[in-house]
Amino acid sequence: GIIHRDIKPSNVLVAMYDDRPVPKVIDFGVAKAAGPQLTEHTLATGFGAVIGTLEYMSPEQASFNALDVDTRSDVYALGVLLYELLTGTTPLDRKRLGRSALMEALRLVREEEAPKPSARLSTSDALPSVAANRQMEPAKLSRLMRGELDWVVLKALEKDRARRYETANGLARDVGRYLADEVVEARPPNVGYRLRKFVKRNKGRVLAATLVLLALVGGVVGTSLGLMRALEAESKALASADAERTAKEAESEQRAAAEDAAAKALASAQAERTAKEAEGKAKEVAERRLAQIEKGIGILGSIFKDLNPRAAEKEGKPLQALLGERLDQATAQLNGEAVGDPLTVAKLQMTLGESQLYLGYPDKAIALFTRARQTYAARLGPDAAETLESMNNLAAAYLSAGKPDLARPLLEETLKLMKAKLGPDHPDTLTSMGNLAAAYQT
Repeated sequence: GIIHRDIKPSNVLVAMYDDRPVPKVIDFGVAKAAGPQLTEHTLATGFGAVIGTLEYMSPEQASFNALDVDTRSDVYALGVLLYELLTGTTPLDRKRLGRSALMEALRLVREEEAPKPSARLSTSDALPSVAANRQMEPAKLSRLMRGELDWVVLKALEKDRARRYETANGLARDVGRYLADEVVEARPPNVGYRLRKFVKRNKGRVLAATLVLLALVGGVVGTSLGLMRALEAESKALASADAERTAKEAESEQRAAAEDAAAKALASAQAERTAKEAEGKAKEVAERRLAQIEKGIGILGSIFKDLNPRAAEKEGKPLQALLGERLDQATAQLNGEAVGDPLTVAKLQMTLGESQLYLGYPDKAIALFTRARQTYAARLGPDAAETLESMNNLAAAYLSAGKPDLARPLLEETLKLMKAKLGPDHPDTLTSMGNLAAAYQT
């Protein structure tokens, strides 16, 4: 079989055969064979090349390793064509893609879910003209798309290709079922699937939140055990003091009354003072650690409090904007008060920086990654794994902010350090080389 890899309106012609319109796909310039090479002259796509048109490109094509692209990639492109036929526009806005840097545009193709055709059409300025072309009232056209037609289009546009139609024939059969008023194969995703998609899109933040929460729980358990040991030691100290006092009392019976009273008073005062000092120190340590834990939990919890991944808006603001504000608040708290040792603060800065970058705020991410890099370099060394990771993240933020001149020297320094520490053939070194190559293509 053949995988076209660039299906779009300009590559589809409609010709009349026996008074019937028949679509024809043209321009197989970037097509490839599905399976083994057809002849010894078959061309193979090189590693690291991005092939196709952004508006019609499948998520698996929007990576620098599209070697496993199969027929479901063309099914995705057909879904985009169907979406455009129904709404008059593509799932990803052309103007937005045109304003984005290459890496950001590819990320949008890979990660941003397409809105339902009915929802896009109902909010589009082009609704009257689209409805007029179909000789139908705008309100009726929007109602007609809701339900099964939405499901069919969104199944073809699934980011997870395992949930798409296996072949173009499968898509065609489901469209035929819809036109014949039969039950379609496509179904809307359930709540569990939507939640898994949310976790997958935000796996860095979810994983970091989970790890921080586990660390905090571990800290609480450790602190509790330490407090119990301190109380046990205090109890033993009191028991020992009491035994000592009893022994002195027995001995003092043979001594003079004045000497006996003085010995008892001295022993009692010393035991009480020791017990109070031990209790005070244990309590101080426990309270300080508990305050640090509560502060870290509060910062983390403030980001995700009351967020609903299914809601389009929260508190009258887009969910993305609300998340950005909360990340800013968490960053301000992190700068203003200590939640632990500097390495813990640097880890939280990395997590907040990644979140800001994913939300499209690269300048805020740059500030966070810069501080984390300084901490790691000072505490762990310039070639530590954490330092190199912070340098890679900082370079990615520069690229996203449209500052490739700052990203390239940073990536060159990272690659140099990785070669020296890990060797030129290590997977992390090769990944760093790919990042630098992508930066020079920007």
